[in-house]
Amino acid sequence: MKMKRTLIIIVVVVVVGIGALIAFRSTIGESIYNKEVGVLSSGLPSELSTKYGQELSYTMDKFWSCYTDEIVSQNDMTDVMQRLRDLRSQSEIKDIDVFNFIGYVSRVYTDAMNKKHQKYIDNELKSEDPGIIHQ
Repeated sequence: MKMKRTLIIIVVVVVVGIGALIAFRSTIGESIYNKEVGVLSSGLPSELSTKYGQELSYTMDKFWSCYTDEIVSQNDMTDVMQRLRDLRSQSEIKDIDVFNFIGYVSRVYTDAMNKKHQKYIDNELKSEDPGIIHQ
């Protein structure tokens, strides 16, 4: 009887723990994301920080909002984070590296927004009267 009660308590604790992880998953993810972006931003040489700081911040904020709005996928997030870590780990970060990184991230979320918008348009056209011819 005591063994059964202990087992039930363990199962309840595990279920509550899993529930808490699921509930705080986005908060944990955002914290990790912001930390990684912050480390990159603070690690840039001063001339690159001056040149690209605002654009990098805007691009990374926009990407995060697209992620939370489920416009970009988890795979996109994984790819962006890997490129961010690769850039951060370079012994010397060059102008072209930061420029290419910002371009890559903005292309990822722009392409995803375009796909979502096109899907919306396609659904709207399908739901219209089939007798209407669009030019």
